[in-house]
Amino acid sequence: MNELVVRSISGVLYVGLLVLALYLGPVFAYNIILLFGLFALIEFQKINKHKSPFPSLILLGLVYFHYKGLLPQKTLEVINWVALFTNCLLTIRLFYPIGIFEKSFSRFFLSYGYLTFSVFCIILITGSQETYRPGYLLITYLLIWTNNSFAYLVGKKWGKTLLFSKISPKKSWEGFMGGLLATIITGGIIATYDTVFDRWQLMIFGVAITVLATLGDLIESQFKRISGVKDSGSLIPGHGGFYDRMDSIIYTAPFVIILLQLFYHVS
Repeated sequence: MNELVVRSISGVLYVGLLVLALYLGPVFAYNIILLFGLFALIEFQKINKHKSPFPSLILLGLVYFHYKGLLPQKTLEVINWVALFTNCLLTIRLFYPIGIFEKSFSRFFLSYGYLTFSVFCIILITGSQETYRPGYLLITYLLIWTNNSFAYLVGKKWGKTLLFSKISPKKSWEGFMGGLLATIITGGIIATYDTVFDRWQLMIFGVAITVLATLGDLIESQFKRISGVKDSGSLIPGHGGFYDRMDSIIYTAPFVIILLQLFYHVS
């Protein structure tokens, strides 16, 4: 079967399951995001040769206690800032080698700061059980999917100028610009139906999502290149593993929480 067809079918199933879970409520949404996040975490640990059950157990505990409303707001803020800080370090690493990331302790640290906490931040975007707001996460996912889809299609058709050749030989500036334009337009369209944020805010959000999603994908590509693997797994036909499919949202989630807070205060 054609690669694009396989990729499209598996992508639609993945998206459909997520959207359905978000619609059905926090119990379904938390569990689907948790399940996908655990698969991504296991795959990340496998390619980085750090096998430990504790990050998965910590993630399970965080989701459970958050669902029960037992985590103080200050704890949630600290978790978000730790994930944000870790992801910023990984961004610096794209441009400047940071040797500490190759050591065993750093792999342990990244399993928590980068994967466990960032996956938990995906859930935090929806709020708590009492203040459940799936629309925020749905908009985030929609913009990421728009960017990734159009960047892939435009890059495959017209991509000539490599974006980051030493990390990803397939990403191009043409693809990046195609994804950026499509995401900005999508943000503007969403603003027509959204009553919380202004049009300019969602269009800025689209620009931010494009940059963040691209960085998240490049960071994952760097991990795979260092480990010498093509995909993180094979559970999603045409996409690889769950870490391959979630790299953008995992990296983006802590930043989205900050952006949403800024937009809320400005509004």
